[in-house]
Amino acid sequence: MIILLIALVFILLRKSRRLGCNPEYLSRTETDSWKGFFAVIILFSHMLSCLKGLSNPFDTSFTYIIRQIGQMMVVPFLFFSGYGIMESYKNKEGYRDTFLKRRFLPVLLHFEIAVALFLVLDLSLSEHFPVRNYILCWTGWESIGNSNWFVFDILMLYLISFAAFHASGRSPMKVAIVSAILTLSLWAVLRYGFPDKGAHWHNTLWTFPLGMVYSLYKSKIETLLAIEDRAPRNITWTILGLLLLFVICSMGRSSSFIYNFKSCFFALFIVALSMRLRIGNKALVWLGKNCFSIYILQRLPMNFLSHFGMNIYNPYLFAAISIVSTLLLAWGFTLLTNLLDRHVLKVK
Repeated sequence: MIILLIALVFILLRKSRRLGCNPEYLSRTETDSWKGFFAVIILFSHMLSCLKGLSNPFDTSFTYIIRQIGQMMVVPFLFFSGYGIMESYKNKEGYRDTFLKRRFLPVLLHFEIAVALFLVLDLSLSEHFPVRNYILCWTGWESIGNSNWFVFDILMLYLISFAAFHASGRSPMKVAIVSAILTLSLWAVLRYGFPDKGAHWHNTLWTFPLGMVYSLYKSKIETLLAIEDRAPRNITWTILGLLLLFVICSMGRSSSFIYNFKSCFFALFIVALSMRLRIGNKALVWLGKNCFSIYILQRLPMNFLSHFGMNIYNPYLFAAISIVSTLLLAWGFTLLTNLLDRHVLKVK
């Protein structure tokens, strides 16, 4: 299994360039590339949750690395989402008024279609869930075999952003403040009101408003690090400092308070690393553009194959079929949802 991770790292580094300073470190190509990389890490993680009997050193080392990454694999998605929303709010005329149509509704529609596919699979395999799950699965609060918690969180964060837009008098700073307050409220509700859901429902939420704040202070941060002067030493020390803070915060368990800071330091570490390393080959960009489809559909082939026991009697074939079929499904699903966005929601 370790060969899968080696191949992914090879794709990440292929055509990458180490620069004194990468002025395009938060460009669409760069962020899509990071999202593509971590989308595959999530795929590996979900695949491991199904596999049984992995005991040789190459398999256990793969398992160890993926588990050590843990919740950090979703951090870039939340941070880049917060950053992108704030950038659009600052620079696009009328963004506030079209936000629900352009951001919230497409994600909700795509999720509902995916849930419907899981419902069809469940019925065909005679898999049953509590009635509560069939009612609440459409919101992401419950599951019928699909991935759900991240979609619930991101939909809530979009609603928080929308509320912040209309409560802040067109001030980006106030939008960030209100979004942070509401995100902390959501974090508290999930952490203390619904502890049975698990720490993964809330322990990366802070990175979303952090992305907004970074957008506001981006110019000042770049001036501080002397990016325009191409001072790689400043960036290198920043990378090392953030890595140290990340390691220190790693001492806490996923349910601990300090884990929230770990998530934030990891987000900033990825940003700082991007300042020195330019990535972005076509494979990673494609994976990034299809990251939602990869995330939401990957359990379809896994659930199907697991139903027939392939995850137990032939884990390597299970992994190969899961990966290939997920990428094919994601390709087709993205084509479909792009058409729906264009012709049904009238979103380009």
